[in-house]
Amino acid sequence: MLLDVFKKNYFLRALLFLCLSLNYAYHASGEEPKKPLIVTTIKPLSIIAAAAVQGKARVEYLQSGAQTTHDVYLAPSSIRILSSADLVIRVSPDFENHLNKYFESSDQSDLITAADLNMKWPMTRQGAKSFHTHTHDLHFWLDPDNASVLATEISERLNLDAVALMSEGQKSIYRKRLTKYRERLSLAQHDAYSHFTNAFELRPFLTIRDSAGQTRGVASHYKIREKAKLDSPACILVEPNYHKKEATILSAELGVPIRMIDPEGRSVELGPNAYTDFFKAFVMQYESCFS
Repeated sequence: MLLDVFKKNYFLRALLFLCLSLNYAYHASGEEPKKPLIVTTIKPLSIIAAAAVQGKARVEYLQSGAQTTHDVYLAPSSIRILSSADLVIRVSPDFENHLNKYFESSDQSDLITAADLNMKWPMTRQGAKSFHTHTHDLHFWLDPDNASVLATEISERLNLDAVALMSEGQKSIYRKRLTKYRERLSLAQHDAYSHFTNAFELRPFLTIRDSAGQTRGVASHYKIREKAKLDSPACILVEPNYHKKEATILSAELGVPIRMIDPEGRSVELGPNAYTDFFKAFVMQYESCFS
């Protein structure tokens, strides 16, 4: 009976044809529901976010190629992207201090501040100065356990299943691999590695600059140089976006090589394996100091 009604009712047939046409057009176009947008202040946070969401959200960051993690400023393009974000992630008001006015005047309900999460926060090696008022090292992403805390928070905010950034087996492999370097000393360009050395029980780095990437005074430089002469670091680790003048001078004085290390993951492609790719490259760069 219903079939007879349908055959005689032109309106029902037309409606069915329209629905089927729209359904076909939707699938043929390959369109999907729009994914939520995560915007982070710096590249390392995007690396964690991309691994956490496993392709279920879009991830972008404000840091430009010419900026260090400490130099992110608010550009007109930054305001546009922040205003369209479903979730925004920063490290701390002390870390991206140039963005504080924006965050203070905007809705913070969709903001994650990593410094507010339950992580391990080691002290900086030689204190901080300038606009960084903190005394804790805020480069938390160099400890896989801390990175996992942020990944879990992201998943919960977006109602996604939590994903392990790095398995316990992988961390165990790194611990065994790094054991041979526990008593070896490196001289790094800036005080950013306490999370890494604490997590893997390594000897703390000597550092040329403070945790904000700022140059120290003459007296501090003299102390670092004299300590380096006594302790004989294996190399000087420099970062892509910092001037290398100080490192070059110290390299000549100490007779040790310069090696490149990238704690920001500048060349890492954002995707499901972003964090493991980043950490693998970082560890290899650290190991190059002793080769």
